Amino acid sequence: MKAKRSGRLMDAFIADLAKFCRSKHGRVTELAKHLGIAQPHVSAWLAGTQEPSGEHTLRIQAWIQAEGATPAQGRAVRVRAVKEPSVSPVAEETPVWLL
Repeated sequence: MKAKRSGRLMDAFIADLAKFCRSKHGRVTELAKHLGIAQPHVSAWLAGTQEPSGEHTLRIQAWIQAEGATPAQGRAVRVRAVKEPSVSPVAEETPVWLL
């Protein structure tokens, strides 16, 4: 029986975690050791029968980043640059009624 999911973000997180774990043999065991839990718990998360707690989710994200994941390897670690809008210095200093 599948666990009730928290939502699309958790689904995406679990999918990315599964992809990351599949990319190298033994990662599920490494993750379980890092978290101090039994390996079957991690396997249950990946199978969708259980969900990690909020604390475990944060620790998993930190572990993925420490393992050297690149932003292209998953949404859990993706960061997008945001461009600042350009503002004319004249527009900042000149009152609107003078323009």
